[in-house]
Amino acid sequence: MTKTTETKHIEHVLWDFTHEKLGVYGCFEVTLGLGMANDHREIVDYVTYDKADVIRCYEIKTSYADFKSHARKSWWGNYNYLLTTTEVYGQITGHGDTLGGLGVYIVDGDGMRSVRRSTKHQLTVGERVAIIESMVRSMDREEQKLYAVSPY
Repeated sequence: MTKTTETKHIEHVLWDFTHEKLGVYGCFEVTLGLGMANDHREIVDYVTYDKADVIRCYEIKTSYADFKSHARKSWWGNYNYLLTTTEVYGQITGHGDTLGGLGVYIVDGDGMRSVRRSTKHQLTVGERVAIIESMVRSMDREEQKLYAVSPY
């Protein structure tokens, strides 16, 4: 599926935000659940792993319909976040949708601001390993794309 211009913009803002500090490693479109049945695989929009051993998962929603879709929203990290616009966040809260322990970031222009804190989720060793392995596979996929377009 082709990404909208707005989604691409939010990805760039998120990348800049998460890489302001050294020791943060991130990857877009991380497929979790490899080796499982196809109906158990999930794609997390963006995952970071930092030098403090913390995993954060981010889901980007640029419309209320996207938020309400039946596509899985993957909340696998120690901290999990929804990234959206002011308008979409207003629709989510206006309709009384529950966000559980999710943190919420609003993307405005070239910056983002926190409007809701995420609660910490303790991961098992197996979950942590599965997420990091999934990140490595996804990072390799991105590197293969880069080498496919570069002659050297």
